[in-house]
Amino acid sequence: MSEEKHYYIGEGPESQALISDVKVKHSEAHTAREALRKKYNADNVLTSGWEGRCTGLFFKEKQVAPHLKGETRVEDGYGYYPKKNCKAGKLLAEELSSPSLTFQVSDYIISHLKLSRMVILGRRMLRSVAGYADDKLLVVIPRGDATESRACDPMPEIPSWLREVKESEFLAAQGK
Repeated sequence: MSEEKHYYIGEGPESQALISDVKVKHSEAHTAREALRKKYNADNVLTSGWEGRCTGLFFKEKQVAPHLKGETRVEDGYGYYPKKNCKAGKLLAEELSSPSLTFQVSDYIISHLKLSRMVILGRRMLRSVAGYADDKLLVVIPRGDATESRACDPMPEIPSWLREVKESEFLAAQGK
């Protein structure tokens, strides 16, 4: 499995600056979600798994409100979505679609560093991902070329301050 990926660790001032920026943006999104949660007396905000978009509200107890629909049992409570046929529901839907609520650490780092790459190997789709642990920036880029995959984006140019490491060092940087 590790032959399918390039592992990179970023350290130093460039890495620290990007990690600081990510933390600020993540905190801003958290603050915006908390404000929305409090406004609607919700216990949490529901998000879609793949995109991280905010899609509804989570409550520990069942709710009856004219602007909520689609009661869905979710772990220890209930999920509701905006009912768009009333003014309050339309407002909630608009608030949930605000970009300020959504921040994906991996997507932001990959986009910022222009390291996006997707490779399809058989039935598997591999794509670049990133994050950070402590003071280290962590990036994984899939390997692959046109001869072994059905689709393959070109290998992006790697910043000089990211060093390629073995999977074991990459895992150790995460405390694993």
